[in-house]
Amino acid sequence: MAIILVDASGEANFDGTDYPDKVTMTENSDGSFAATSVKIDNGFYFLGYSTTAATGTLYTLSSWAQNPPVQLGPNPLSITTSSAKNYVSITAGTYDITFIPTSVSATSLRMFTIVPSGGSVIEPTYIYLAQGTSASACTQVSGESGIYTAMAGYPAGAFKISYEPRNDYEQFIYGPVDASDATVTEGKTIPLQRAVNTDVSFTVPDEYKDHIITISLVPGNEYMLLGEEVLTGVSSTVDNHVGNITVYTASGIEVGTMQESDMQNLPGNLYFVRHSNGTVTKTVVRR
Repeated sequence: MAIILVDASGEANFDGTDYPDKVTMTENSDGSFAATSVKIDNGFYFLGYSTTAATGTLYTLSSWAQNPPVQLGPNPLSITTSSAKNYVSITAGTYDITFIPTSVSATSLRMFTIVPSGGSVIEPTYIYLAQGTSASACTQVSGESGIYTAMAGYPAGAFKISYEPRNDYEQFIYGPVDASDATVTEGKTIPLQRAVNTDVSFTVPDEYKDHIITISLVPGNEYMLLGEEVLTGVSSTVDNHVGNITVYTASGIEVGTMQESDMQNLPGNLYFVRHSNGTVTKTVVRR
């Protein structure tokens, strides 16, 4: 296995028989392949070959997967060609990369992991409440710094927490550490772990359907919390939190970042408020 870097135009340097700039990967004892401290300026492919690069197979991020790739765990791969220019794109930097063949993933998918060399992972900007194996069967939940908030309209029925829009690959799913934590109840923190109890689907009782779900995928602090329904005027919440807040409309559109006292200048409406400590409340501005 090798990593094939591309230039700014998306082209791989191929001389007709080989990729002279390829980064050869080292096979691990478990059958995966690794390369460390790989400097990536634009993007890359994976190359699988037995004797010559000219007859090898190129792999890239699957079309249905998050793009850029997720750093929390494995990403799915599909076969491609260099002429398609659908290489794996990621922010320029130095990365440790592992290729996971099907014999190791124990699925029909080849996968890979990518993390900054010597740095902290960057969590994706959204995850899914997954009810099926396509994006149309998954509810996208946005967040930042690994904290995601389902503010309204999360799905009826059972769902799984996944960073890819599928509920059938355990590598992408965060299940409850305790398999009995399938029913989400108000105020209860449910610890999560990737690839653990992934056969368990979560359900939210009907009486909590207008409450806020907060999900943390921050490494070492993964959990789900169904918060209380908070319907108050602005004045009653001003002293409860400190620091800037981020305000969203009821449909999840970001209004902006401000001091809590500045909410009094917003039009009368229902808003969701993310506080600096990661909690989320619902606030009604009355006129």
